[in-house]
Amino acid sequence: MVKTQLTPELIEEGRALIEGLDSAGVSPDAALWFFFQDIGAWKLLLTEVKVGAWSPRGLYRAVQKTLRSLRGQVTHLSLEDIALAKPDAPVVRLLGQAVAVRPGTGGIRLTRNVIDGTLIEDAHIYRLKMKRIRVTVEPKGHDWVVRRGRQILSQHAAKTPAVQSGIRRARATQNSQLVIKNQDGRIREERTYGNDPFPPKG
Repeated sequence: MVKTQLTPELIEEGRALIEGLDSAGVSPDAALWFFFQDIGAWKLLLTEVKVGAWSPRGLYRAVQKTLRSLRGQVTHLSLEDIALAKPDAPVVRLLGQAVAVRPGTGGIRLTRNVIDGTLIEDAHIYRLKMKRIRVTVEPKGHDWVVRRGRQILSQHAAKTPAVQSGIRRARATQNSQLVIKNQDGRIREERTYGNDPFPPKG
């Protein structure tokens, strides 16, 4: 049955499913309910599932098995309500630019938020790693460029001013990684700026 409303029962059952998957060793790095306006329905998205060489069909089987094991606890959620998404799926990438939610928290709700010019109608996020924005300083012909993704931000005649520009741009970004390359294109140095959304324990 198509879910047109996200009820407290579905939120709780989604949480129970994710905990069940964690216990079964199938832990998604991103798990969220997302309202798809084009179909007018909610889907529970699971991404970056670390299960080795399993196929998508194998992952769906693991989800189905977990749902069966939670039969008395999960009564509203079915396999048709769940979608596996690639880590670079547009919605996951977009949300990952703005939000970080640790596993084990109750989650957060985003309603009618705009991220990078895109309207997020509604979402309930259980867990999601914030993606670092990568700023790269690299050679281009006889010059040096600073780029974010494929976009060239600045071009310089020498490496030192390019590195200085890269540092300024990376620091100005909330959560970024600066990659500085040598003339041969190999990475010489990497730096991170901003808070680590999931710092190492200990």
